[in-house]
Amino acid sequence: MKSTKWLIVLACALPILGFLTTVVAIACSVGAFSEFLRGGVTPDDIKTKTGIITHRLAFAWWGTAVGFLGGFIALVILLVRLLRQRRPPAPPPIVEGISIR
Repeated sequence: MKSTKWLIVLACALPILGFLTTVVAIACSVGAFSEFLRGGVTPDDIKTKTGIITHRLAFAWWGTAVGFLGGFIALVILLVRLLRQRRPPAPPPIVEGISIR
């Protein structure tokens, strides 16, 4: 039963952590973009800043994907465990000529 509680916590926490990762990474990316817009940039700075911005955006989307995928996997494992716990007992064997009541 302990592992079931941990699965519930993971299934709820992982998507939230993935979303928070996305928010933080996009905020960092916007910060890098604002530095880029302040002016006085050379073509080499444009290449560098564009690479930083796109890298942070890619990290944001990967954070979301990992969070939601991890939460989904935890939910599937939790569902399987709960279904195994609630499985009805097997019916009694049927023997010809004998009825079990």
